Parts: sequence; structure tokens; C-alpha cells
Amino acid sequence: RTGNPFAAMIFTASLLLAAKLAACVAVIVFIDAESYMERGLIAADWRTAKVMISLMWIVNSLMSCGFLTADYLSHERTARNERLKTPTPSALGH
Repeated sequence: RTGNPFAAMIFTASLLLAAKLAACVAVIVFIDAESYMERGLIAADWRTAKVMISLMWIVNSLMSCGFLTADYLSHERTARNERLKTPTPSALGH
């Protein structure tokens, strides 16, 4: 958590850029590097690059699910700790 909406937007944009670059590098490294441009696996316009677009969305979806899970688990721990700190009515003598 940044506590600053502008910093969160910059962080998110940098993650998106990293996912796009990682998808491009993955296509070049792991798929036939000699004909990837001709086969339409990567392109400069991001509308015709089938594999690059698919990889970018997969990486973005995995990051989103991972951050959502981490946030959920963080709130779950915080809620559990708050329940343990809150005195029960029997502990107050009522």
C-alpha cells in the first residue's frame, strides 16, 4: 500500500509496462526467433500480435490475482488480530 493514489497509478503503469516487455521478450526467446515477426507473433501496434497480447493478459491476470490474494490474506490477519485484542463481555465482568 502506498497511501498515495498518484504513486499507486505510477506503480500500476510500470507493472503493465513490465508485463508487456516480458511478453515481448518471452516471444523472442522461447518461440522461433527467426520468423516471429513474419508470423505475427509480435508487432509494434499491439493489435495483431497474438502471442504477445495473450502473454501480456496472462501475466496481468496472474499479477492481479496474486495482489488480490495477498491483500485478502493481509486483511484476514489484521481482522483476526483485532478480534483477539477486543475484550469479550465476560472478560469485562458483565
